[in-house]
Amino acid sequence: MVRGDETRILTSVTGWESGLPVITLEGTMKPYSVEVLYRPFPGPQLELVLWLAEQLEDSGVRIGSIGSGAVPTDTAVARPVATMYSEPMQTLLTSMNKWSRNMIAEQIMKTVSAETQGYPGSTGAACDMIGWMIDSLAGGGPGPVIADGSGLSRNNLLAPVHLCALLDAGCHSMEWGPEFLASLPVNGRDGTLMTRMEQIPEGCFRGKTGTLGDTCVIAGILTARSGKPLYVVIMLEIPRGHVFRARDWQDCFIEDLYGAV
Repeated sequence: MVRGDETRILTSVTGWESGLPVITLEGTMKPYSVEVLYRPFPGPQLELVLWLAEQLEDSGVRIGSIGSGAVPTDTAVARPVATMYSEPMQTLLTSMNKWSRNMIAEQIMKTVSAETQGYPGSTGAACDMIGWMIDSLAGGGPGPVIADGSGLSRNNLLAPVHLCALLDAGCHSMEWGPEFLASLPVNGRDGTLMTRMEQIPEGCFRGKTGTLGDTCVIAGILTARSGKPLYVVIMLEIPRGHVFRARDWQDCFIEDLYGAV
């Protein structure tokens, strides 16, 4: 990392196979600035367990060993001593979509699996369920392949038609359509689109971004100058390190589309 006139940071994470995370940061930061990054990494469960063990030992509880295993069902062996409640689902979903918080996406996916198919929830069962849902919305073409909840796996396979179908279903839902739209980042205003598409009025585009080292995707709803709503999905495969150039191209395309339709 070096100091520069603007903050542009590219991150890469390795260690998925071993569960030992290595996070590499490249790019520039403005002098005396602070940047908060949210990135998934391998082995988050182990990191949490080690942190809890450290906190317990600081409180005087001796930890003999740490290992994997099943939760005991015998209440004589294990009993709850505290209960922690999460934030409301709408708050979690909004945080997830606005800031692309992948860990929340993974946990929500497993929770849905557990609630609909029985405990414990699993990634495999949830992926099958999500794949079936997407295929039912955009049937007739190539089927989707879902490998995780965050979208970080290289095994995920989606086409633009799949994302358009999801946007259409979300926007027209009589049950949760307004909540769906409210959870998406807004151009020039908040989330991952806070500083993007600033050449068109704020609120003209609501969408979701997705970025890896060599891919850059955006999908959302554009309200053109004429008032006509459009679903826009742009999937780019790019040389590694050119993410910001790809984002600039996406922004220019959407800004041009705003005035052309």
